Amino acid sequence: MRKLSATLLAAQKGAGVTGAAYEALWKIVLSRSGQTTSGYDRSRVKQIQHTEQDDNGISEVLLQNSDLALNDINFEQYQGIISTGYHTGVTRSAWVADTEYAVDDVVIPTTANGYQYRCVTAGTSHASTEPTWGTALGVQQDDGTVTWEMDGYDGDEYSPTAPLKVDSQEFISSETKLVCRLYLIGIPNQLRQDKAESAMVLASDDTETVKDLLTDVGDTSLTDGTNTPYSNYSAVTVTYDTGYDDGIIDDFIPADYFSVGVNENRDNKIKELLNLTGCKRRTEYDGAIHILQPTTTGETYDYEYRLAVATYHTFFNKALRNRFINPNKEVVKSHSSHSPAYSGSATSATSYALSPKIHTTIRRLTSNEQAADIAAAIIERYELDAERGLGVVPMNCGQEIWDYVKFTDGRQEDTRIGNVQYIQRNCKAPEIDGVGAFNMTIRFGRVNSQTIGALADEAYGAGIPQWIIDIINTQSDDILALFENWEMLVDFLNLGLIPGSVLLTSLSGDLDDIDDGSNYAKVLATDISAGHVLLTEVTGDLDDIDDGSNYAKVLATDISAGHVLLTEVTGDLDDITDGTSYGKLLLTDISSGHIKLTSSTAVVGEWYDESGVEIDATHGINIYGTANALTTRPTKTGTIQCYVGADGKIYAGAGAVILDSGGLTFKGNVIYFKNDAGTQRGLIYGGASYFNIYSGQNIVLDAGDTVMLEVPIEPTADGGEAIGQADKQFGYGYIKRTYADTLTKIPVGANMYQ
Repeated sequence: MRKLSATLLAAQKGAGVTGAAYEALWKIVLSRSGQTTSGYDRSRVKQIQHTEQDDNGISEVLLQNSDLALNDINFEQYQGIISTGYHTGVTRSAWVADTEYAVDDVVIPTTANGYQYRCVTAGTSHASTEPTWGTALGVQQDDGTVTWEMDGYDGDEYSPTAPLKVDSQEFISSETKLVCRLYLIGIPNQLRQDKAESAMVLASDDTETVKDLLTDVGDTSLTDGTNTPYSNYSAVTVTYDTGYDDGIIDDFIPADYFSVGVNENRDNKIKELLNLTGCKRRTEYDGAIHILQPTTTGETYDYEYRLAVATYHTFFNKALRNRFINPNKEVVKSHSSHSPAYSGSATSATSYALSPKIHTTIRRLTSNEQAADIAAAIIERYELDAERGLGVVPMNCGQEIWDYVKFTDGRQEDTRIGNVQYIQRNCKAPEIDGVGAFNMTIRFGRVNSQTIGALADEAYGAGIPQWIIDIINTQSDDILALFENWEMLVDFLNLGLIPGSVLLTSLSGDLDDIDDGSNYAKVLATDISAGHVLLTEVTGDLDDIDDGSNYAKVLATDISAGHVLLTEVTGDLDDITDGTSYGKLLLTDISSGHIKLTSSTAVVGEWYDESGVEIDATHGINIYGTANALTTRPTKTGTIQCYVGADGKIYAGAGAVILDSGGLTFKGNVIYFKNDAGTQRGLIYGGASYFNIYSGQNIVLDAGDTVMLEVPIEPTADGGEAIGQADKQFGYGYIKRTYADTLTKIPVGANMYQ
């Protein structure tokens, strides 16, 4: 249990939410390295539900955000420390210079400002200078070697719980409020997120004890000499409280029976090691995992709860159940290959006598006594976990996991003693539901993987479906927390303690006796088939249901083969507006299953026959009925460069070149002649009164027989041109006289050339 002052202890006994200013207190301080610390009390924290177990810590916190002050703060991965308390009005001492202060000492400034400050780091205050005291909740400041934290109003008394970490944050906007919701997880939950990156197995001659291995898992140094599976995670301190040694934890060496598989998490390894001992764990305010041996017998209790007795903690409700211990005998022995072999056992005598249920654990052992000690520790765990007791009490700010408590119920004339293994703190401002809450639920016992089979049997007897039982039996480790909460829910329901929930089987009458509500109504059992409401078997039918804003009815006659028939509804496709992706087509534009490219009437048997263009299998492509049926242009409306005319002619060069049955006609243009390399060698063109053949090179006339000229050859000027050259002379030539048939031979020589 956490140590509380006498004033706080007295204030919480029998107390609840009475409405007095600051009487019931709660707050959360959120901090992260490099970020601004933020603290909020009940003026902004409207609801807290905080659950603790030895291997679990979760909390949901609702922060009022109507002023939008939290909009720009991202609290993810912030540390959160939740505190509860009462405004007792306790007198605080003023700060003193050069004075030693211990953790949790509280002072006020020498000039009171209405706030108090708690020591979070022990040390000695400054020799002469008083700190400049901040007024923001949770903000820390140094003073010599002391660190102070603004703790609240003068006269408040708080008790902090183990630190959590913000795992998620969300903003909720409704008609009546704006809320920031934080979901936080405890250190065990954080360790479950740390998965092994490599596997390791200890050697058979390893010498590390359970205590050594627990410390190694905490500080991430666990290794088999080769692999260090958790080296990349943050270290967590494992602290061993006074009286922790149960005779096993410091002596037992798991050796090769301890290993880590890839993706196995740190929390499961801690649980596995502790299950070999009689030691327990809990996470405390200092952020460490504390290993302890809780008190389980005797008449000295950490807390006593008595109904309506002023000098004790009272309780609102409780539930008690006797539980058969299963397993009730534990056998611990060496493996058959070990030599020498050892064994030992222990029983839960009462349950074993009723019906033996045996479980066996194989380990590497050093003696029969060691085997018996381990068996006894395991049986003690079974007995503690099997305890059943539950109570709803006013907030007890000092209550911790494994506290040894006693309930005395004068109303029922019974008592129940046990160790607390579950705490749920509930803080709720009255404006949430008009009532408010400042209480907690505590319970004895828990479910473990050995006892879950028995609980599954009980669940089956209670009518739980077999498929759920199969999951419980095959996935016991993963279902523990869920099953445990289910058990608690059953306890609450049997008492009718869950607000808004009623166990109908424990009341007179049944659902027939409950009136319909404004939001929910009953449905006749005959109207429900295979989980569905049968509309045909209720009063009226679908005709009596009004169309909604999103969905409307369709006439039965308008549905065929799963489709809505548009021809049988009011209007037709003409009344439907085109969409952004799809549009309608005119019926006349669809022929033989094809969409026509124009809106004109199709010709039967032809693929296309419009405006002098016909495409079909008989004629191919047929162009008719226009002077320029096939044209080429630089653009759609540019000058026609080439076309086929209806006169049978092919025109090119904008009409300058014409090909028809009369030949090839060129108008005012030149025909160029080039060799294979593309070099121009000559040209032919027609002038205004002549036809010219020109070449910048030689013009060669070549024929297989004779080149004949049937026109005169004349020089351009008298005596200005020659036939032949000085170095390229004709051998001889024949000249026919103009008016006689006699041929005259012109000899070679000067007469011919010169």
